[in-house]
Amino acid sequence: MDSEATIPEKIKGVLETWYKGYDRDSPGGKEEFDRWFNASSEYDQELTEKHQKDLEEVVADEGQSWSEHEDGRLAAIILIDQMSRNIYRGTSKAFENDHIGLKLAKEYVDSGDWENAKFLDKQFILLPFEHQEDVKVAQECVELGEKFQEMYKCRNCKWTDGNCITFVEYAKKHVDILEKFGRYPHRNKALCRECTEEEIEYLKTAETFNQNK
Repeated sequence: MDSEATIPEKIKGVLETWYKGYDRDSPGGKEEFDRWFNASSEYDQELTEKHQKDLEEVVADEGQSWSEHEDGRLAAIILIDQMSRNIYRGTSKAFENDHIGLKLAKEYVDSGDWENAKFLDKQFILLPFEHQEDVKVAQECVELGEKFQEMYKCRNCKWTDGNCITFVEYAKKHVDILEKFGRYPHRNKALCRECTEEEIEYLKTAETFNQNK
């Protein structure tokens, strides 16, 4: 984003790049989830060119300036917790500001604003909880995900129901990993951590969430 752009313009740009016009109050389709959660060097490059400077700006004051504007806290979370994983894929920088993402997500949840957020926004607000290498925090993601699921049960829509169920299943999967290893082994290479024998065996077949370059 142009460095001369105002913060509201930058916020709009981040959300337009991330959602690409998709209805944020609907469950994402296969195209959207492939873009968000499967590795693509082209998409990584797009986000780097458009939003690396925005990410650096948000990190500098932990998202506080952006949070003063409509959708600013959401955009800051997406930058720090999602786009960072594209921009710095396979390196320690992909995770180094996760604590800021969690702080912003907690502000969203504690204020009650999360409950009024749009369907897809709710999920991205919760993901910083899942990304912490702290089983208690990751368990919070499961609990909030189950609350999220309850919110949409009354819609009786197989797409929203399926999306919510998948979200909770992934949150539980992350808790299981932390309970077994106390950390996310798929980050070991990026963080220059030595794997245990058990982790080496695990990583031979485990999902690595596209960060174990």
